[in-house]
Amino acid sequence: MSAVLVPRAELPAQRRKPVWAVHFGPSPSHLPGRLAREMLRGGLRGFGPDTVHTAELLATELLTNALTHAGGRFAAFHAARYGPLLLVTVTDRAPGFPVRVSTDENLCAESGRGLPLVDALADSWGVHLPEGGVKAVWFLLRLDDLGRG
Repeated sequence: MSAVLVPRAELPAQRRKPVWAVHFGPSPSHLPGRLAREMLRGGLRGFGPDTVHTAELLATELLTNALTHAGGRFAAFHAARYGPLLLVTVTDRAPGFPVRVSTDENLCAESGRGLPLVDALADSWGVHLPEGGVKAVWFLLRLDDLGRG
């Protein structure tokens, strides 16, 4: 699977669980990821550790990409449950699409593995570029497939 430009799916509002959201400006590099992980951990209470770890890992990867490529100026993290689905969206003002680097190109590189991880572990993911210059990168996880613990 590869990232593509797709319209954001409208999911049934009646099945939506509370949304967790936080907006970041310039901040210490560890803070946004830590806050996103804490929010997911609390919101996914009752699910198994593999579920929570996968959600945390993918959210942190998207948030790190957003803050890195937007120069730390702006990023927002949103997560919501829709029945058995978790939708995580990270927005930023960096121009253009995220670039997925082939994992075969440089296995020892310090960066470039985030989107391949998202591609491998998420049930679906993509990029949405609405008017106004704010890019949204999102992923969906099927929570019931990962198990409850």
